[in-house]
Amino acid sequence: MIAAIGALAASWAFGLDKQVHVVGAVPGGLPYLGLPKVDWNWQVISTLIPTAFAMFVVILAQSAATASAYATRYGESFSENIDLVGLALAEIGAGLSGTFVVNGSPTKTQIVDSAGGRSQLSLLVMAAIVLLILLFLTGPLAFMPEAALSAIVFLIGIGLIDLASMQKVYNRRRSEFWVAWR
Repeated sequence: MIAAIGALAASWAFGLDKQVHVVGAVPGGLPYLGLPKVDWNWQVISTLIPTAFAMFVVILAQSAATASAYATRYGESFSENIDLVGLALAEIGAGLSGTFVVNGSPTKTQIVDSAGGRSQLSLLVMAAIVLLILLFLTGPLAFMPEAALSAIVFLIGIGLIDLASMQKVYNRRRSEFWVAWR
């Protein structure tokens, strides 16, 4: 948070938006709720199906891997069925609000985990913060340097690397190691 706020403040104070790429205008307010306004025809559907299927596979694998890894880390039980039902409901909500698809994001999970979030209360607090930003603070987000945002995500991603587990996979099954490495 400190890095993001510092980058925003520096960008605004020094007019860095003229020298570096920034996020730019972010629409504020709550999203429209309802069915998307799309002229459905076979050309649109045939164009969307391969992308939707690829997203389905990636989201399913990423969400299951993230939930399983964190459940294992903290010795908690994990039900793929409950996770899939929650994910499906979230996808329906995303579709009806015109937002991005939803997944069990490893980077967002790592942010909550590194901040000490261990209960659903942490997720409710995060949702409240996002709501406040959407309603009142989208203007300043326009000054966020893309490089700063990328660096924050990169550092979070580094925290996701578990070298000890990778060593175990390498010792047991090298083919799986190379899949995991990529």
